[in-house]
Amino acid sequence: MRLSGTFYTLLSVRETENGFEPLIRLEPDNIIFKAHFPEYPITPGAVQIRVATELLESHLGTSLTLRTVSDLKFMEPLYPGAEVEYSFTGLDEADDRVKVELSVRSEEKVYSRMSLEYSCADCPSVASPGLLNDLKTCVIVPVYNNAGTIKDVVQRTLKFCKDVIVVDDGSTDGSSDSLEELGAVVVRYGKNRGKGYALKTGFKEAKSRGFERAITIDADGQHFPEDIPVFATEAKAHPDAMLVGSRNLRMENMPGGNTFANKFSNFWFRLQTGVNLPDTQSGFRLYQLNHIGKLHFLTYRYEAELELLVFQCWKGIRMLPVGINVYYPPEGERVTHFRPFRDFFRISVLNTVLCVLALSYGLPSRLFRKK
Repeated sequence: MRLSGTFYTLLSVRETENGFEPLIRLEPDNIIFKAHFPEYPITPGAVQIRVATELLESHLGTSLTLRTVSDLKFMEPLYPGAEVEYSFTGLDEADDRVKVELSVRSEEKVYSRMSLEYSCADCPSVASPGLLNDLKTCVIVPVYNNAGTIKDVVQRTLKFCKDVIVVDDGSTDGSSDSLEELGAVVVRYGKNRGKGYALKTGFKEAKSRGFERAITIDADGQHFPEDIPVFATEAKAHPDAMLVGSRNLRMENMPGGNTFANKFSNFWFRLQTGVNLPDTQSGFRLYQLNHIGKLHFLTYRYEAELELLVFQCWKGIRMLPVGINVYYPPEGERVTHFRPFRDFFRISVLNTVLCVLALSYGLPSRLFRKK
C-alpha cells in the first residue's frame, strides 16, 4: 500500500541542477505514528526510506526494488506534522540500476542522509513519456479562466507526457494563450459550456489522433502532474481498468465543504452502482477511450464527471482508485467555479435521476453480467 496521500502529502516539487526536491508534509494522524513509540511519535528510518522510494518511482515513472542503503546517518528525530524536503542529488541511471544521494531536511536542520541503490526492470532515461506513448495515452486539461495556473500545469505535465490536449471552455482571461508554443494542442470555442462538454470535446480530439487512453487533470493547479507516472504504471498493470485518483480527505488544509460533498457523492454512487470508491469527485482520472463510445450526457456541467463514473460502472468497467496528492492554496487564493447552492441542487437532481435509472438499467445489467 502506498504511503502517498495517507502518511504524507506532496506539497510541491522543485527541479534542481543535479536532481529534484519534493516538499512533503507528514500527516500527524497516520497509524504509523501511533504504532511506533506512541507516546513519543517519530518517523521510523525504514519509513523515511520507503517514502524516498515512492517519490523516486513517481519521478522516474517505473517500479524500483531497493538493493542497498549506505552512508546512512540519522541526525534528528522527524516528528508528525513536519514539512520536509526530500533532496535527491547525483541521480545515476545505468542499465538496470539507479543510484541516488538523499538528504531529508528543512530550512532549520537536516534529519537524515543516505545513499540508495535500486534495481529496476526498465529504467527510463526520462520520467514516463515512453511508457505513456507505448500505452497510446494523452493528457486532457479542461480549462476555464485559470490563467494564473494553466501554464505551470501544462509545463509540468509535458515532462511526463508529450501529448497534452487543452480544451478552452470559453475562457475570457486568455487562459489558453501561448500554450501551443509550449507544445500543447489547444481546442477552443467561444462560449462556456461546462466541464462535461469540455471533456467530451477532449475525448473526441484524443480519439481522432489515435489515442486509446486519456488522463484528465484539472487546470487550477490542485493536482500534481508528478503523479502521472503512477497512473502510467497502474495502466500497464491493469490495461482494461478505469483509474480514479483518490485524495487524502483527512489532510489538514482540505476544505470542509469538499469532505462533506465527497462523502455525499460516494454514498449515492455506491447506492447506484454497488461499487465502493473512496473519491468519486476527483477529476484526476485515466479513461479507456474505447469504453466511452458516443457520449450523451444528462448534464454538461461539473456533475458530468459523476455521470461518467456511474455509466462506466453499469457497463461493467473495473474501477481502481489511485492514491494522488493534492494542493489546496490558502482560502483567499483559491479559484473555484463551483456554485454551492445551484450546483448542489443540480447534483441532487442528477442523483435522483440516476437512482431511477439504476433500478431500470443499472441493477439489471449488473445481475445479467453475474449470470
